Amino acid sequence: MSTLLKKVDHFRQEKFPELKDRYAKLKDGQQPPTLFITCSDSRLVPSEFTQSSGGDLFVIRNAGNLVPIYDETTSSADSLTIEYAISVLGIKEIIICGHVSCGAMDGILKLDQLKDHKCIHHHLENVSKQFDQGVFASIKTHEAGKSLEMLINENVKQQMKNLLSYDFIKKKYDNNEVEILGWVYDFVNADTVSTFNLKEVL
Repeated sequence: MSTLLKKVDHFRQEKFPELKDRYAKLKDGQQPPTLFITCSDSRLVPSEFTQSSGGDLFVIRNAGNLVPIYDETTSSADSLTIEYAISVLGIKEIIICGHVSCGAMDGILKLDQLKDHKCIHHHLENVSKQFDQGVFASIKTHEAGKSLEMLINENVKQQMKNLLSYDFIKKKYDNNEVEILGWVYDFVNADTVSTFNLKEVL
C-alpha cells in the first residue's frame, strides 16, 4: 500500500467522522465563495494556510499560477474551469495566489538555461511576453533575489489583468459583481507578504 493510500485510510477512520455531516450536505452540489488560482508547488497547501474545508475553495493549480488569456479559437482546462466557476457556480471572489521562491518565475529569469526543456522554455517565454517590457527589463537589472521577488509580484498583477480578457468576468467586474484580488504568500513564515486589489493594479 502506498504511503498516500495509508494516509487516506487514516483520514477516513480518524478524521472523517467529525466531517461526515459537512460532506453529506455537499453531495448534491457546491457553492464555493472563492476561485483560488495558485501554483502547483508542493510547498503550498491552500486548504491548510487558508484554513478551508470541503466546499470552500474552487481551485486551479498550475506552474506559476497562470491565467490563460482568452482566445476564442482554442480552450484549455484552466479556461474551462474559470468559466465554470464564474458563469455556472456564480463565484464572486477570485484570488490569484503567487508565492516566494517560485520556480516558474525563476525560470523566466533564466530562460537560456531551459532550452533543453522545450515545453517549459516555450511556455515561460510566452508568459514573459505578457509583461510590460519596460517593467520586465527594469526587474532584470536587480540582483537575483530582488529580481525574483519583483517578478513574482508583477506576475500576480499580470494574471489578475488576464482575467479581464474573459468577457463574462469583465462584465461582472464592471458591475461590481466579482472581486479580483492578488496575494504573494510566504510559506516559510506563513505570511501573506503582498496583497493587491485589481483597482490598484489597473
